[in-house]
Amino acid sequence: MEVIRELLPFILGIVVVPPIYILLFPKSWSNRVKFVVIFVLCVVVGFIGSTMVGEQIGELEKRVITLIFDTSTVYTGSQIAYWFFWKSVLENRLQKTPT
Repeated sequence: MEVIRELLPFILGIVVVPPIYILLFPKSWSNRVKFVVIFVLCVVVGFIGSTMVGEQIGELEKRVITLIFDTSTVYTGSQIAYWFFWKSVLENRLQKTPT
């Protein structure tokens, strides 16, 4: 159970965040806006992940530290997955136009 508790935010970052970024966000947004939106998305996904494993129960200080840790893990997983996998797989397929 401890392994799942520690790996769930990373896995959610790998699987959830990059497809949302590629499929829903306009390419015309500036890099600053993209970063802010990705960061907020990672906070939400990190909160959902830590709630799923029961880490958002208890003292406020512990919950905040857990949320910070899980958010950073989600963000790291999303960036690794985006640059090494999702970008090459999805973006090329979405940019091709059927003839």
